[in-house]
Amino acid sequence: MPMPEPVPVPTNANRFKGLKLLLKVLVSLLLLGLLSRVIDPRQTLQVIKQADLGLLAMAVGVFLAGQVLNAVKWAWLGRALKLPFGMWTYLRVYFMGLFLTLFLPGSVGGDAGRAVLLGREAREEGWAIAYTVLADRYSGLMFLLVLSSLACVQVEAYRWVLGPWLWGLTVLVAVAWLVLGVMSGWFSGAPGRLGSAARQVHQWEERLRGRTSLARVGVSTLVVQCLNWSVLLLLAAAIELNVSASGLLTAYGLVTLASLIPLSLNGLGIREGGYVLLLGLLGVDGSQALGFGVLWFAVFTSVGLLSGLAWWVKGDLKAG
Repeated sequence: MPMPEPVPVPTNANRFKGLKLLLKVLVSLLLLGLLSRVIDPRQTLQVIKQADLGLLAMAVGVFLAGQVLNAVKWAWLGRALKLPFGMWTYLRVYFMGLFLTLFLPGSVGGDAGRAVLLGREAREEGWAIAYTVLADRYSGLMFLLVLSSLACVQVEAYRWVLGPWLWGLTVLVAVAWLVLGVMSGWFSGAPGRLGSAARQVHQWEERLRGRTSLARVGVSTLVVQCLNWSVLLLLAAAIELNVSASGLLTAYGLVTLASLIPLSLNGLGIREGGYVLLLGLLGVDGSQALGFGVLWFAVFTSVGLLSGLAWWVKGDLKAG
């Protein structure tokens, strides 16, 4: 008589992950519930209903173009580290990861997803692949901070309250990049695992900091951030939001930074509440600010759902 297969027992690690996901969902629901108590949902719904559909469609198209360019930037980072993948592979895996972002906790869940997906095809290059994902995220963060800090100077309501924090964080992130190059070189001669890891990082950094690589990554990142800024302006125009371009960029930068904190499900609740708070400082009505946040989430979700088509494309990832 065949023995029944053992039933898998959840481990403590799996239970902990499930608990964290549940807590993030609860935090998102709590924040959204608080917003619904402060702002009349019916007024927010009215703002969304009156949005210009043509401008919303343009916003989706511009955001999609920015994501394509960001995927190309990731491919350039991979080529700088001599990874064995073609451009089509990076594009496909990038959008597979973007689709995963909709369902994974935290706004960086898609980054981990694409690192794992690409790493499966070249396990010996797993750490290098993860490093390209980190470099992609870091470069985007650096440019977002610089642009948000410059925009903040132009907004009187933000200048002295938020400006010092933004500039301080910008300097900190820039110094971290400079220190990484120096420290990886210093510790390259160390014995054991520390020296081995430092040598590997130093080698990667030398390749990524080459003139061609820096120029490609820098220009593409700047264009991506400008495209995202254009999406904000289109959404503001769609609901006739009376706010300056500098104010929008500053608010977007701060809200994006806050969404990186893994407290809610994909930044849900934090993002919407952030726009209500920050745009409220500029005199924007709460229902309009919340409607703006909801529409930005809708644009991201629309592109994320379209990205699911990448999972239907068949082929060998490593072949490119």
